[in-house]
Amino acid sequence: MKFSIRSLPAKSSWAGLLATSFLASLLLVPAAIRAQDKSEEKPKDPERALMDTLVGQAWNDVNAFYGAKGKKDMAKHPGRRWAEIFWQYRAAHPGTDAANQAGFRAVYFLMQADDADGALAKLATLGPDDPVWPSAVGALAFYRSKDRDRAVQLMEKLVQQTQRERTKAVAYYHLAGAYQRKDPEKSKAYLRAAIEAAKAAPSARDWADSEDFLFELTNLNVGQVFPTFSAPTTDNKTFAPEDLRGKIVFLNFWATW
Repeated sequence: MKFSIRSLPAKSSWAGLLATSFLASLLLVPAAIRAQDKSEEKPKDPERALMDTLVGQAWNDVNAFYGAKGKKDMAKHPGRRWAEIFWQYRAAHPGTDAANQAGFRAVYFLMQADDADGALAKLATLGPDDPVWPSAVGALAFYRSKDRDRAVQLMEKLVQQTQRERTKAVAYYHLAGAYQRKDPEKSKAYLRAAIEAAKAAPSARDWADSEDFLFELTNLNVGQVFPTFSAPTTDNKTFAPEDLRGKIVFLNFWATW
């Protein structure tokens, strides 16, 4: 909507004043609404803000470590030092969101530093119902050393001991990933358990992630028939995989993170 202000005859000056006041009110109302919305915004948790700052500093140190020339001495990886800082913070602020984030970061940066022993030793000190577990288990999913079986054993023990359904849902999901190739049926069983735990939690994301993973294992394994579907093309036609039967097909899988 556009407005234009024209000069008015002197005898109609009152009308000009009215028009000007009306236009000014139109400009001020959105500003007033924005001010009201801003005043109603929930203030950011100062501890979480501090945690975000610390994480940024930790990543700066890690990136500088990897960016430096020469052979990397993983014993001097800055992730080890930052892990201690985050773990001490977690202990000093139990039960807070920032503490849970700190616990996750401690484990994650130890994994970055290739210090699996340190990460598992810290996790061994947690009780089975500690709220740090769901995020910490996620960090263990990146466990890539030859001794990864220790992480799997820890998660299998955790799901038997914890009373927190969210922890079970996340642990079962990552256990399914660990068994995806060597025991697909066990992987599916873990995913079904993850879905049930997520329903009880509840956690919509954990539920959806496990259902998607289970669908993939059930329908998209090597040697299975590609599931059929139909979709519109850019030239307003309908496409289905059957249309490509007998032709060479190139599939390009991509994602954004």
